[in-house]
Amino acid sequence: MMNLEDFTEVSCIMRPFPVALQTAVHVPLLCRFKKAAYLCVLENTLLSLDINTLSMSLSLAVSISVMGVLSSFKPASIGVSSNNLISSHLGRSSMIAMSDMQYDLAAPTYDWLEGREFRRSTMLQYGVSQRSQQLRIIFFTSSSLISLLLPYLSTELFASAPFTALGLAGCAVSALAFGAAGWSEKKTRGKVLVRMERELRLGELSIWQPYSAIGGDSKRALSDLRGKRRVVALCGEPSKLLAALQSAAVYRRRLAQSGIVLVGVLADGCTDDFVASAYSSAARAAEGEGWLWQPTDLVAWRVYFTELLSGSGCMIADGAWLALSLQGRSCASGVGSPTWDELLGTKFPPLGPLSRSEPAAKARGNAEMRILAAQRKLYAALSSANAEGVVALCLSKDDAEVTQLQQAGRLDGWETVLKGSATIDLTVSSQDVTVDPNQRKAFTTALEFPKDSKGNSLLSTQLWVLSEGEGMPPEWLLAQHRTIPYTEDIEAAACLRCDHRGCTALQRDPRVASGPAGMPGDGKA
Repeated sequence: MMNLEDFTEVSCIMRPFPVALQTAVHVPLLCRFKKAAYLCVLENTLLSLDINTLSMSLSLAVSISVMGVLSSFKPASIGVSSNNLISSHLGRSSMIAMSDMQYDLAAPTYDWLEGREFRRSTMLQYGVSQRSQQLRIIFFTSSSLISLLLPYLSTELFASAPFTALGLAGCAVSALAFGAAGWSEKKTRGKVLVRMERELRLGELSIWQPYSAIGGDSKRALSDLRGKRRVVALCGEPSKLLAALQSAAVYRRRLAQSGIVLVGVLADGCTDDFVASAYSSAARAAEGEGWLWQPTDLVAWRVYFTELLSGSGCMIADGAWLALSLQGRSCASGVGSPTWDELLGTKFPPLGPLSRSEPAAKARGNAEMRILAAQRKLYAALSSANAEGVVALCLSKDDAEVTQLQQAGRLDGWETVLKGSATIDLTVSSQDVTVDPNQRKAFTTALEFPKDSKGNSLLSTQLWVLSEGEGMPPEWLLAQHRTIPYTEDIEAAACLRCDHRGCTALQRDPRVASGPAGMPGDGKA
């Protein structure tokens, strides 16, 4: 059995300090000796009434109790159980009978700790899913108060000698430390509540699918799409939405593979009829393909984005977007338009396995045929590690994005990039092409399956520019090549950007890439 002597050295050092600080020191030491420590505390408390031993026994008891309580809860997260508990109340003002009265979960309730109102459903979801955080706030706050009052309580209750300067300093330090920890948890609590409130409000907003043969005219709340669809909502004036739709159209096949629908929220106040007409035309084409849906209550969506952008210095007309996971959780957002391949690779990987044999899209016109032929030449050079062949297909002009990344990293030439066997016998499938309306540039995408990749795939995107040299026929040349991992249930951690000079790699910051977007218990993002 572990005896109290095992803690003698630590206890002697910590004896001038308050119980709360001793608790913080003892908790890690007890993680592997919980049962023995319980018996140790009981034995020494009963056999000795010495104030120092009693103080240390009390510290050990509090440490073990706190450790036991906190270990009984999972880390703070919003899991399926809490979402399922609340989901039946989202999208409507739910009324449930309690005794002889009606209880409105959508009604506001004042939270004194945050100094503002939240919905009752928000507080209920927080209480269910964030139990460990609530305990941490209570523990740190009470420990700070105990540390602050301990010199007075010790003198009044135990008639002990006044604390020495070292003891008072220890009490002050521990009070500040526990107070800071409690304040940090309180700030985190506020952010969690605000996020939950926004997600619940967002779940009430509804959309509808134009040109759908199966109930397309009926509205569907976002909460009803949980587990079925991922959603990316875009807002802005027509020129912003037009640019966002044009960049999204490049990845229309990937949107289907990842189960994504887009929602276009048009800001009011547009005076350019030409741009508005161009956006309407692009929107109708996207709606016809099934990946663009429309809001049923445009005013409500505008109000939501306006409140979301408040304090950021951006207006809804400037353009903004947010992405929702399969579980209806906000997993990404930003101003402007998303970088689609990065969003697909990091947050929205495909929902199922991808095929090595999926055929290329059929070319629509001579331009698309020539571009797809140029893409086949590119992959023929890559799969044979022919660096000169790759460079011969490239535009000689430096790509601006690659140049910018080179300044913060390293640019490896094509000889170095293809030196290994990573691209040897590379399999390519699902090729497609999108030609810009001005017919001067085009985009192609494809799925890459490296040899011995065990089914893992990459999403590649190529930017082609129509080059017309003097005395030379027009030719589509490669301006930029980019790849990112794109595999079911895998979150991409790096990607490549290449031009005629070679490639530079981008790695996600581990401090930002803290885990999958779905959060623990949520399943797929």
